[in-house]
Amino acid sequence: MGVHDDPAAGGPGTASPVIDPKQEGIAFLLNQAARAIARDLQARLLPYGVTPPQLSVLSCLWEEDGLPATVLAERAGFDAPTTTGILDRLERQELVVRQRSTGDRRVVTAHLTGRGSVLREALPRIAHESNAAALAGFSPAATRELRAALQRIVANLSGRQ
Repeated sequence: MGVHDDPAAGGPGTASPVIDPKQEGIAFLLNQAARAIARDLQARLLPYGVTPPQLSVLSCLWEEDGLPATVLAERAGFDAPTTTGILDRLERQELVVRQRSTGDRRVVTAHLTGRGSVLREALPRIAHESNAAALAGFSPAATRELRAALQRIVANLSGRQ
């Protein structure tokens, strides 16, 4: 059965409907929303000299300081090279220091400095304000439904690449 013969696409011999990604494509809309949210958060973080990816790493360290870089990458949702770059920048900003494990020299752990710890007082509030701006006009029920729908999309596509 060819692409144009798929009954689900409108019956034998009919062409599949063309979806304009800018009007109906969920990937396009999700990307637009993600970019708008990232721009908003980035603008709010600018006075602190921290980027959204750096905030993700700092947040993980606020929860559990001294994480191995590999664990930190997994928890923050980045690959190892991206995490290394983020840690490089955080180290230059004197927000984080890295230490090589005495037990296994291959293991590098990340630790907050005093400056990195102090940011915990302001940055979670900034992230919360950005989320609130993104969800303005949503009822609590609609917010729960949106979260559930986004989690379902992730679950539907996890492992498919």
